[in-house]
Amino acid sequence: MNPQPSAQLARPSECIPAEEAALVRPYYLLHEDEQRHEAERARAEAATRPPLSRPCRPHGDLLDRPLVPAPGEFDELAALIRVWQRQRRRATVA
Repeated sequence: MNPQPSAQLARPSECIPAEEAALVRPYYLLHEDEQRHEAERARAEAATRPPLSRPCRPHGDLLDRPLVPAPGEFDELAALIRVWQRQRRRATVA
């Protein structure tokens, strides 16, 4: 196995004084504080919100009348398959 040399970082093309680069950190601190406050506010708001209620169940006897099946989108397909199966049965018998 040939060991490959580790990648070396290129030397910077421009030298930036450390005093100028340090000015960025306060912006990030402020942004992090805003995110933290927003998360705390969202948690507090969620804690004061009433819990989600379950859907109400219908009252009365649901079995008092038979349910009439409504024609669905697969009824025609089921009927065509039954016709096709009958035709195949007849073809194999003959």
